[in-house]
Amino acid sequence: MRKFFTFLSFFCLAVQAWSTDYTNGFFILNEEQYGVQPSCLNFYSYEDETVHLRVFQEANPGLNLGQTCEFAQIFNGNIYFCSKQNHGAGGRFIVADAKTLKVKYNIADYPSGGDSRAFCGVNATKGYIGTTVGIYVFDIEQMQVTSIIEGTTSDNGAYSGQVGDMVCDGNYVFAAKQGTGVLVINAETDEIENTISISDIATVFEADGKIYAAVNSASWSVPSESDNEKFVEINSEGIVKETTVPMSCSATWGAWQPSKPAVKGSSLYYNAASLINYLSRYDLSTDTFTQKFVNFTNGYQMYAPCVALEPKTGELIAVTFKGYSNTNYNINFINAESGDITKTIPMNGRYWFSSMILFPEDSSIPTPVERLETERHAITSTYYNLNGTQSNTPFSGFNTIVTTYSDGSRTSTKKIYR
Repeated sequence: MRKFFTFLSFFCLAVQAWSTDYTNGFFILNEEQYGVQPSCLNFYSYEDETVHLRVFQEANPGLNLGQTCEFAQIFNGNIYFCSKQNHGAGGRFIVADAKTLKVKYNIADYPSGGDSRAFCGVNATKGYIGTTVGIYVFDIEQMQVTSIIEGTTSDNGAYSGQVGDMVCDGNYVFAAKQGTGVLVINAETDEIENTISISDIATVFEADGKIYAAVNSASWSVPSESDNEKFVEINSEGIVKETTVPMSCSATWGAWQPSKPAVKGSSLYYNAASLINYLSRYDLSTDTFTQKFVNFTNGYQMYAPCVALEPKTGELIAVTFKGYSNTNYNINFINAESGDITKTIPMNGRYWFSSMILFPEDSSIPTPVERLETERHAITSTYYNLNGTQSNTPFSGFNTIVTTYSDGSRTSTKKIYR
């Protein structure tokens, strides 16, 4: 009997130690083995300093992420997963609750086809999905893909004209398009307002309150002096400034992966190519480049640009592996000022092929939607019925509501009034 109570006490302590709290730690998104295993999501808990495996599958029995899930974004209470292909019941695009991981939406194929690349939250009711055939608009309220943005489409195959990383800045979304440059999209009208021609574009990102594009012409290898390597500051009207650098963020169009750098103030942290054993650092404000700012030893190297800044501690976190035929993977905690690796956590032996690190939304920090709402206030709301008739008061039944704000921006929502 005493042994039973001892076991019961241990079991209760174990349950108490891990209570599926996805707010105190970070997620690691993994490709896993293509054609063998679907992608998965692990969670590193600060509470028990343990990597909890396949937490998405655990929260959704019988459902998987898709095949080669490279990208996910936590936005306004949800996680948006983008997989290149479908896998069984796991779709190309999945929306799950960020706190419970319970699935809210799952699609196997898009209306006009295409493989997923990335998601960008625009506002509380809308997001954009970058794919190999263009940018789809996703209605967050109705949980459905509604349309594809005109001018973003491509019918030249999965590896020509695909849309990768995107950034939302106020009323504009900046989208990196292979072979073109940056599409500047009006987030209110879903129309392209400008196309910024940038050859050899790798990614687009935000740093120190500004929007940048990274240029990298060395698709698979480490850049050399003959390659086109730049960071380009842009705005909605075009190029503001170009800076040539020895190495830029990795170009991953051939086997697409998100390649935004980790950003701390004006400092960028990134790997210029896959299968290298270091992270580089570039300071935008001082034009200072350190090629081997972080050195990984004992045969460990970067597979994907799997590095991110911990928003609470200011540390860098990066996942490394020993090679394609080796199941050894490490989670590295790095001092962002010195480049020293302060702690290394081995992952369970498996072919993880980690693609991305995600941090939970901090309830003490306003979400992008909340920040937008505190900076402006609604002035007028106009209601339209299904016939397009306009009114200052709601119609009975279906309404499209266009709200104009103090900063001149507008939002469009749908609602049924009884």
